[in-house]
Amino acid sequence: MKNGKCSKKFPKQFAEETIMVEDKYPTYRRRRRPEGILSHKGKVWDNAKINQWVVPYNPFLSQKYDCHINVEVCATNKAVKYIYKYVYKGSDMTTIAIEGEEIQANEILQYLPSRYISPVKACMRLFGFPTQGSSHAVVNIPIHLEGMSLVTYRDHATTPQLQNLVRRGDRTKLTAFFNLCTQDPEGTTDLLYKDVPVKYRWDDRLKHWVPYRRYVASLGRLVHVSPQDLERVYLRLLLRHRRSPESFEDIRTVNGVVHDTFHDAALAAGYLENDQEWEECLAEAVSFKMPSALRQLLGIILVYSLPHHASALWDRFKKDLKEIQERDAQNNFDRDEDVSWRMAEYKCLMWLADYLISNGKTLSMYGLPDLDLETYSDVSDEVARQSADPMDIVAQEVAAYEPDDLERTTTLADQMNENQKDIFDQVIKAVNHPVGGQKLFFVEGPGGTGKSFLLEQILAHKGGDSSGFQWHRSDVVDRGHTAHSTFRIPLKLSEFSTYSLSWQSQEAELIRKASLNIWDEAPMMHRACFEAVDRSFRDIMKNELVPFGGKVMVFSGDHRQILPVLKDATRAETLEACASSLPRCGAIYNKCV
Repeated sequence: MKNGKCSKKFPKQFAEETIMVEDKYPTYRRRRRPEGILSHKGKVWDNAKINQWVVPYNPFLSQKYDCHINVEVCATNKAVKYIYKYVYKGSDMTTIAIEGEEIQANEILQYLPSRYISPVKACMRLFGFPTQGSSHAVVNIPIHLEGMSLVTYRDHATTPQLQNLVRRGDRTKLTAFFNLCTQDPEGTTDLLYKDVPVKYRWDDRLKHWVPYRRYVASLGRLVHVSPQDLERVYLRLLLRHRRSPESFEDIRTVNGVVHDTFHDAALAAGYLENDQEWEECLAEAVSFKMPSALRQLLGIILVYSLPHHASALWDRFKKDLKEIQERDAQNNFDRDEDVSWRMAEYKCLMWLADYLISNGKTLSMYGLPDLDLETYSDVSDEVARQSADPMDIVAQEVAAYEPDDLERTTTLADQMNENQKDIFDQVIKAVNHPVGGQKLFFVEGPGGTGKSFLLEQILAHKGGDSSGFQWHRSDVVDRGHTAHSTFRIPLKLSEFSTYSLSWQSQEAELIRKASLNIWDEAPMMHRACFEAVDRSFRDIMKNELVPFGGKVMVFSGDHRQILPVLKDATRAETLEACASSLPRCGAIYNKCV
């Protein structure tokens, strides 16, 4: 019960027959019974309305297991896709707390993420019962341009080894398909590339397609190609329709004319009329992609492929794009159903609007519904309220800054000594005049010399974004966050690591908008952390030539205290892990004031 109403919307409405509805639970047949009173286990029911309270069930399962089992119809492609995700998503996880006679203060050791195995799953594993099955093997078949096949190699491979890999890389499933059509034209007259795995198996050693000796139920799936890679998109489109091609040139040949590009060939073949390729692209993706991936795919198509009728794509696929949002909106069971649908649609448009804005576009440029339309006037405030708290990181940071902090800073500024005032003035100057000049600062001093006090004055004056390595630094510095949390630094670092943020994420937007970043207790960080953040900042800011993408960075700490902690490391290994020992980071340190 919630607000005096059943969250599952019981009692249900009467219905003379079962009605199957797309994207919703079916409306089951519930007939009105004769008037009267029904008594069962001490409870009295209205016999005429009792069917309104019956939970959908399966008589066979109820009799077999002697218990109540809620059974619903799962017939749509979306429902099957959602269940498929759950089957293959991996083991359940749990967080356990370990407590002995003496509770340790180490929070990292106190809570351990672990794999959870339920009693039912344990029995299935112990007795060897199958937990999943499939009727066909799905074979992914690649798509690449001529001479541009994917080749993987190990580090430190020799030149002869690389040359051999390149030669073998030329023999791909696609080029082998061309050879198959050339060598057996009669047997492959009507063969499409996606149907090759139905009749042939791939011999990885010989690098060609071999007919099945014993039939294996298989299906082929053309790998997904991003709309940003237009030539591969058009090659994929042609391969879906052209039967028995013998070469890349043969695919580009339409009505005896060899075209220069796959786009021209697809256009001449009539496959690019009225945004047909993008409709087919989205329609195919609906069968296996989750709504979040579908929304991103539509965003990429809008930004990079410039469809002629974007509004038609939205109208056709908006139900698939907003599937998850719609389910969330339906949790507001006390609302009218039409309102819940508009809430879901509004959330989806909000996501698309954010994606387009990050790429310099707007909804109106594509003829998509405007977020300010009266259509959504009754749901916009509610959607904003529901999504504001946990999601809008930029708004949270802006709201966290209080103008009163400036007055407090002015009052305490007189307590700073000459060195602190000098650093304070230099940092504020760098923030106010970001073009040119010094942008990297390192504040070093023993404990108790006023480093944290200085950082508080700088933060209160500019309302910047602060990051510290230790969790308790957020208590010492107002509005602080840990570096690993803010920058999403991976726990396992290498010389090529970057943080796990997408360019369009709100965290990335916060980094772009921040005028100042303060990194407290920097000497405790492993040198690879600085490298990872430096690479990521350059990428986010689209500035590869300047350290940290040209952002103003203030590092703080004391090398006399705790250096990077390495398990069983020697003194030399610990010093090598310091940022100042790495050539690239050392250069950054040398540029710091």
